[in-house]
Amino acid sequence: MRIAVICRNIPNRSIFKGGIENMWLELAQRLPFEIKFFAWPLLPGNGYDLYITNGDNHPLVLISQNLFHKKRIHVYHGTYAGVKSALGKGLFWKGIFYEFLLGIGSVNVSVSIRCQLEVKQVYGYNSQIINNGVNLAKFSAMAKKKSLRKKYNIPFHKVVVLYMGGRNFKKGYDLFQKIFKKIRDASDSNKEQGYFFLDCSKLGIGYEKIEEIIQSSDICIFPSRYEGDSLALLECMACGKPFVSFKTGRLASVAGNNTEFLVEQTATNIIDFEKKIEKLLRSKDLRIKLGVKNREYAEKFSWDIVAKKYERLIKSTLEN
Repeated sequence: MRIAVICRNIPNRSIFKGGIENMWLELAQRLPFEIKFFAWPLLPGNGYDLYITNGDNHPLVLISQNLFHKKRIHVYHGTYAGVKSALGKGLFWKGIFYEFLLGIGSVNVSVSIRCQLEVKQVYGYNSQIINNGVNLAKFSAMAKKKSLRKKYNIPFHKVVVLYMGGRNFKKGYDLFQKIFKKIRDASDSNKEQGYFFLDCSKLGIGYEKIEEIIQSSDICIFPSRYEGDSLALLECMACGKPFVSFKTGRLASVAGNNTEFLVEQTATNIIDFEKKIEKLLRSKDLRIKLGVKNREYAEKFSWDIVAKKYERLIKSTLEN
């Protein structure tokens, strides 16, 4: 059975492109089908049994689908309507229009409850939930932190706070910079017990090595204004790391025993976010305790489990 998966970019382990591409890199290894990746302007032809589209793929894929009479699954990883609402600015009409078109004539999947509600409320489509997963072997809590810090020139004697996101407004990069400056300035008077903020977006690390950066850190932060179902969060949890995040998307439901370190998202609550980080910075025991609980939670979301759900969906879609 041959399946065409269409993403925004061709998935590549050596390049850190994004959650959708990383998701399909993991699933392709576990699904018992022949999978070929495509990205605009390349479109699949007649030699495939099923198309799987993602997010805001170019709607011209619908012409190829109808021309060759192919069945299709569409995966919503969030919605542009949700992004527009969360950011409070920006014009996303093209993305919203594309998402609407791609939900026509397909079996629809949402990656979280919030995403499912948005798809229903905005586009009127029903969808089933299949959450994202994590590679539990790759993202392990057993790594040797000292050797990894030496490898990446990260200070060993400091508490490392890792920002896991892109340099954009949606991921809260501007908020990360403000948090970094305030806590850094506050720690300048105590150099020996200081803190080190690590910006993953500046490291140029591919997906094949990203777990080493997470494993070398002590705390992960997610000041995102909008998320569908954060892969990076699950990966940090699988590495046994505590985190601080805003309550957005599936972050709130993923948190499990970490709910104290979720912050209500308002225009003025960056101070609350900083206080949560500072609490973790002060207590190594608390970081370890939360890290153990987070690893236990992440074990419920292995890619092997997720792949089985997609395998059943693909088979049922082709049979019906």
